[in-house]
Amino acid sequence: MRGQDKKPASSRHFWNPARHRRCRGCQVSSPVSRAEAKGRRMNLLHFYSTWAFLNHTVKKQAAFSEAKSLVKSKGIINLGAVGNPWSPLASTIAVDPLVKVNLDKKLANLPNFVHYDMENPLPFSNKQFDVSFASHSLEHLDNWKQALNEMVRVADHVIIVLPHPLSTGGIRGLLGAEHKQSFSFSDMREMERLYPTVKVYA
Repeated sequence: MRGQDKKPASSRHFWNPARHRRCRGCQVSSPVSRAEAKGRRMNLLHFYSTWAFLNHTVKKQAAFSEAKSLVKSKGIINLGAVGNPWSPLASTIAVDPLVKVNLDKKLANLPNFVHYDMENPLPFSNKQFDVSFASHSLEHLDNWKQALNEMVRVADHVIIVLPHPLSTGGIRGLLGAEHKQSFSFSDMREMERLYPTVKVYA
């Protein structure tokens, strides 16, 4: 191997310890053991998981803050209110006094709770609420367009939170067991274009 072509093992065979062990250039430079390579992969995975959780939390907080700022007198309908058990924000949002209805097909002991599947026509009148709020709900639905149409119908404004396209909840093929949809940034912008009262966070 030419001297000018030699690179540190960490950049040449970072993900492939077996190839690294067969490479004479690596042995001359800086060997990386299988354990070291595995450790680096685990560190990156930990960083990625932390980023995904922080992004989820920050965007959900920002989205609900905007939802509250849009309230005048009719309040918020919180669709998919139960949320993930590891997300403490779900319970915080559900008990906010501006939330007039918490709706989910999963049973829950929440204030103003309505046990209902949001893929069905919602049992509320047109523009009954100031805001329809749905955080990490549409990706769990087969007929998300029907749900979105209903959210637009029953409220003056719609605030939606979706998985970031680069998160495990957003990359097709890495969907969670309950995820049925994935949305790209272009999908989200198209959603906002078709529905002027909709704002999407990811």
